[in-house]
Amino acid sequence: MIGGQGERKTLRLVAQYAQIVNLTTADPERVAHLLDVLRGHCDRLGTDYDAIEKTVIAAFSDPHDPDFLPQMEKLSALGITQVVLGASPDDPVGRVARVADEVLPALAKI
Repeated sequence: MIGGQGERKTLRLVAQYAQIVNLTTADPERVAHLLDVLRGHCDRLGTDYDAIEKTVIAAFSDPHDPDFLPQMEKLSALGITQVVLGASPDDPVGRVARVADEVLPALAKI
């Protein structure tokens, strides 16, 4: 796994060496651009773009925000298979429990 969003070095290294890319943005437009860049590196290096798992970090996303699920649908359509969320420092266990109970069932349908 290689993470980041550097277009010249990081994504080239992903295309050359990685089985997983972890993009450090969850903005669908930015993710789409970065995946296009990655595809270009893969084409130049002869790497199978589809063999690379695509993930993102959405540490600052609020899973209870009404825009969250539509954002996740857009990311899924781009080929993102995993989203990493952050836990609230005030109540990390409570936040994880609420996300598991209230958000995860809807995410599973995407």
